[in-house]
Amino acid sequence: MCNAAIISVCNSGCTTSNLQTAFDTLAACGDTIQIKSTDTQTGNYTITYRGCALNPIIVTSDQAASFPSGVSRITPSYLSVMAHITTPNSSPALVDVLDGMGRPPAGWNFIGVAFTSSSAGSTYALVWFNNYLATGSTQISNNITFDRCYFYRSSTYTGNDLQNGIHADA
Repeated sequence: MCNAAIISVCNSGCTTSNLQTAFDTLAACGDTIQIKSTDTQTGNYTITYRGCALNPIIVTSDQAASFPSGVSRITPSYLSVMAHITTPNSSPALVDVLDGMGRPPAGWNFIGVAFTSSSAGSTYALVWFNNYLATGSTQISNNITFDRCYFYRSSTYTGNDLQNGIHADA
């Protein structure tokens, strides 16, 4: 039996400073990607098929122990201990993509992640699944969980609009 690895993501002093690299290559099935709560990950990130449907990759905060139990709701009072993924433009902060064999992502658990936008313009969705318009049921992302996550438009930014927290087509 193997112990799952923790891949830490922060600006310096962690396993990596690149969240996309953690998504693409560093984390294996059953591993945890732990984002430092004081470092915002800004970009347009993708998740893809990693073969982890039965043993998901967990994406969470380094302060996950501070979250309420799984039956409680997250409120803005938890933002200081959450992992932050921010889109800097009108594109989503997180999208799913098919791998080279046409397989969709499966087996990802996002726990205590805050998704937001710093765009001055409109942002249609913070998370968008089926951005590539699946041609059949085998191309629909599955077994992806958002647990105690927070989707919001910060009052710090003067953007026009946020239409969807999660946009998922099936």
